Amino acid sequence: MRAVAYFSADAQEHVTPEGMERAFADYCRLNMHEPVATFASNAEGRPGQDPEYRRMVDHMRQSGSQFLVVVPSARHLGRDL
Repeated sequence: MRAVAYFSADAQEHVTPEGMERAFADYCRLNMHEPVATFASNAEGRPGQDPEYRRMVDHMRQSGSQFLVVVPSARHLGRDL
């Protein structure tokens, strides 16, 4: 399956963006997914208001394909569920 990664630098996790990219690549390799793109946000607030989140959604819509969206944890999508 084609996969994209989304993570927020503001998620209060002690991992570098390079570490996140490596973890995404490893996850895809181990689970036989095709890594397509990584979207890394530096914005605070809700993902729907984040330009990088919107860019990810636009990318998926324009491609006309289906994707698995990989996030390190729910914290990368917002401060609460």
